[in-house]
Amino acid sequence: MGRTKILYVNATADLYGASRSLLRLLSVLNRQRYEPIVVLPGEGPLRKELESNDIGVVVQPSLSVIRRRLFHSWRVVPFLFSIIISVVQLANLIRQRRIDIVHSNNGVVLSGALAAKLMRRPHVWHLREIYAEYPLLWSFFAPLALWTSQRIICVSKAVRDQFGSKANDDVRLIYNGLDLRTYDNLPQEAVIDFQNRFGLDPEEKLVVAIGRISSWKGHDFFLKACALLKDRIPRAKFMIVGDCFPGNEAYLENLQRLVKELGLEKQVIFTGFIADTRPVLARADVFVLPSILGEPFGGVVLEAMAMRKAIVATNVGGTLEQIEHERSGILVPTDSAEQLARAIERILTDKALQYSLRAGARRRLEEMFTLDKTVSQIEELYASLSEGN
Repeated sequence: MGRTKILYVNATADLYGASRSLLRLLSVLNRQRYEPIVVLPGEGPLRKELESNDIGVVVQPSLSVIRRRLFHSWRVVPFLFSIIISVVQLANLIRQRRIDIVHSNNGVVLSGALAAKLMRRPHVWHLREIYAEYPLLWSFFAPLALWTSQRIICVSKAVRDQFGSKANDDVRLIYNGLDLRTYDNLPQEAVIDFQNRFGLDPEEKLVVAIGRISSWKGHDFFLKACALLKDRIPRAKFMIVGDCFPGNEAYLENLQRLVKELGLEKQVIFTGFIADTRPVLARADVFVLPSILGEPFGGVVLEAMAMRKAIVATNVGGTLEQIEHERSGILVPTDSAEQLARAIERILTDKALQYSLRAGARRRLEEMFTLDKTVSQIEELYASLSEGN
């Protein structure tokens, strides 16, 4: 019996949350049993990483991806027509490559599910999104996902709870996980190189926020807390790591203006995208996740846990399942820059608290969010589909 061929459909070719999770999964997937092929909408760093792991990649520029700006412009009309083209091309790919299972890695790509339905292949939908901003979209998406998918993977209870009473046994909770070995024994030279690259004084405290720059990620909220800390912790630097989606540059410009308005030009550093964030986290004293809307299940939180960092995060979404308040991090409300600033200050000025949170974060990760556990559950799911259960 040959290997099961699985077609993964991914919404981007970047190396942010969903893409990183996919890369981790495929890097340890049992290749004697499964043959992965990944469809991407364009070129990007993910393609290089996949191919370096001997994973086949198909670039399909017509792949239709739901973006936030679609709901605020006329673009929604041509988008609906583009889905048809995308479905036809994916269906042809399924037939030509003799695909056994289709796995949509995001909730923002519809054509993978529809092509699988058309070609009568089992479909797995990996949901990593919370649709609180778009209840009308969810009212359409939820029944579509249930109709087209034999299995739905939800990365957190917060994601699964969106289905309400419709969440049957085929809607499964599988947390993302990390390979802890990747985060241990980072060469000190990598940390020194990072520190020198951005002109950091070894004696300065460093507070970092890592992730795609967008309005719901709360970077303006973070900057307001930084302004409150400027005089309280004068030897501190605040770093924003990440870039924005093409077309959203105006939000980054607004953040840069806010830095000037708050008088933080000497304290705040924008790094842009950094592929390997381990040196950033290794150097950081505090990691902050300031999202003002619920994170489905922040992968960067897991990375901070793996690097034994003291974490401050907002108390919404899947973050509540990752962090135990005052044990593996500190949770704060989304509407109080003062409380965010106070939590950061507590950690920077209380070494015992910082040590306790760092140890608690790593312990929580080891207990709950290992890559071995994640991949084992997903492979069991694939096996059940291959066996026709």
